[in-house]
Amino acid sequence: MSRRAQSLLGSASLFLFACMGLGLTLATGSSPTARADTTDDRLFREANTAYTRGKYADARQRYEQIVVRGLHDERLYYNLGNTYFRQGQLGRAIWAYEKALRLAPDHTETKHNLVLARQTVKSRVRDKVIGAQKPGRWQRLVQYFSVTAAAGWFFSLWYLAFGLAVTVILLRPGVLRASLIGLAVLVLLVSMGFGQIYYARIQLAEGIHHAIVLDDKVGVREGPQAITKKSFDIHAGLKVQIAIREDQWVKIRLANGLEGWVRSASIGEL
Repeated sequence: MSRRAQSLLGSASLFLFACMGLGLTLATGSSPTARADTTDDRLFREANTAYTRGKYADARQRYEQIVVRGLHDERLYYNLGNTYFRQGQLGRAIWAYEKALRLAPDHTETKHNLVLARQTVKSRVRDKVIGAQKPGRWQRLVQYFSVTAAAGWFFSLWYLAFGLAVTVILLRPGVLRASLIGLAVLVLLVSMGFGQIYYARIQLAEGIHHAIVLDDKVGVREGPQAITKKSFDIHAGLKVQIAIREDQWVKIRLANGLEGWVRSASIGEL
């Protein structure tokens, strides 16, 4: 966390949802580097005060001002997510919780609130796009392995195949040699499979950007213009992959492979 984030968030209260409800618990902290007179600290304190008084629009405005000013901290996004949740802006709440978890993956309250927000969306909207949130088999397989694990399997099997090949060259013709040839080919094919997984995992970790649908209902179109035909609708909170950007439009890809164009303002990039 940056010194600026410590200054802001060490000197202000943090709002937490009570388990399975929207009651509030205050958690306070302090930092030796805190500077109570900074603009960020002032905005954060004002947002917290507005939140406790039920003035969620004012709280949201101030939290968003801090984000626009360039501060990115898990507790700021957590509070912002809570504010969106209070206003019924579930897509934006899910986006804020996802942003918070990217900064603090083990934050229990954020995980709980994210699940609660997604359950609330699910109870309100029935997705007509089959498999919109469920990755395909290949994507699930790639996501099952970490980059390190995929690399380990790939190189280990490749070296094993190389060793078997050397052994085959040294052996005389016979049943054992024929068996080892078949085994070497099999190991080589499996290692090539893990090579594909390794490459895909790197692309997934470094080259793919995701976003959250912010609006309650977004029409996905065939092209980057409002006059193009609408292909299908997606709902708030859905995680999508960003494929291409063009002016104020973004081409997105769903987990099931469906693609289309939406206005960039209708999604929040993670």
